[in-house]
Amino acid sequence: MPRKARQKSHTGIYHIIYRGANRQEIFHDDEDRLQFLQTLEKYSTLYKVKIYAWCLMSNHVHLLMKEGNEGTVEEWEWSSCKQYYQLTSVTRLVDYDVILNMFGKDRSPAIERFKEFNEIVNDDRCLEDVESYRRRLTDDEARFFIEKIIGKIEIAQVKSLPKERRDPILRKAKCIEGVSQRQIARILGVSQTLIYRA
Repeated sequence: MPRKARQKSHTGIYHIIYRGANRQEIFHDDEDRLQFLQTLEKYSTLYKVKIYAWCLMSNHVHLLMKEGNEGTVEEWEWSSCKQYYQLTSVTRLVDYDVILNMFGKDRSPAIERFKEFNEIVNDDRCLEDVESYRRRLTDDEARFFIEKIIGKIEIAQVKSLPKERRDPILRKAKCIEGVSQRQIARILGVSQTLIYRA
C-alpha cells in the first residue's frame, strides 16, 4: 500500500522518526548517543530549530521539533541544489537536464523557474505538478484533446474498456502538452494510479 503524502504542518511542529537502515542499531554505546545529541544541539542552535522532546532508542530516534530558519539552499555544499542553481558541484553525480528541461530549453530562464518552484511555500507538490509552471489547459480544453484521442468512444466508456484498449488511450492522454495526470483522472473518472501505470 503506498505511503500517504506528507502534509505541511501549519504549526511548523513535527514528530520526526529517524531509523537505522534495515532497523539496524544506530547507537552502540553512550558515546554515540552523546555525539548525536551534541550534533543535534549544534544544528538546532545554528538554524533556530526548537527541540521539544527527544528519545534515543538503539535503532531509532524520536524528535518533537519546530522548524527554524534554515539557510538559502544554494549555499549548502552537500546538496544537488547548488548544481541546479549554479550548474556547479563537488560531483557530477546529478544529470540535471531532465529536470531543468521541464522548466524550459533555455538554461538561464529554466534555472530561474526551477528556483522559484523549488523555494515556493506549497503543500509538498510533486514533480507531476511542475507543468503548472507551463501553460496548463483547462478541463474543457483537456477534454477536447482527450475526445480527439478516443474518437467515437464516449468519455464515460473509457474506464470500462479492457486494459489492452484502455492503456494506449491513457498513454496518449499523458502526452498532451499542458494536461496533468490529475486532470486526466478527473475527466475520465479513473484513478491517478491507473493512469500512472498505463
